[in-house]
Amino acid sequence: MTHHVTRRQLLGSALSLVLIAALPGAALSATEAEARNLVDRLVADINAEGADRVAASCGGLAQRVDVADGDSVAEMVARAMEAMGRVDILVNNAGITHLPAPMEEVSEDDFDRVFAVNCKSV
Repeated sequence: MTHHVTRRQLLGSALSLVLIAALPGAALSATEAEARNLVDRLVADINAEGADRVAASCGGLAQRVDVADGDSVAEMVARAMEAMGRVDILVNNAGITHLPAPMEEVSEDDFDRVFAVNCKSV
């Protein structure tokens, strides 16, 4: 079974990061098909299989990344620079939350993880 990912699904999915680097001198395109030919993509997610699936559907490279871990982000940036030479557009779509509970019942570890992903990763 072939799985097709629509543009809406791609933008709204739980991707940690999508890097899109435009080719030098690329003109704006009237169609999505033309636009796909003008950009290189690196799709990064903490879920490597998810990143692979989305990257395959849009013709991009996949990279596992934990946006709360500086070393993991540095590896992702190095891969993007090696593969594409530069990054023109970066979309950080990472976000998590703790299980519903009164704030005083949220563990410090859970709070720290939410803060690291939602704030530190930016």
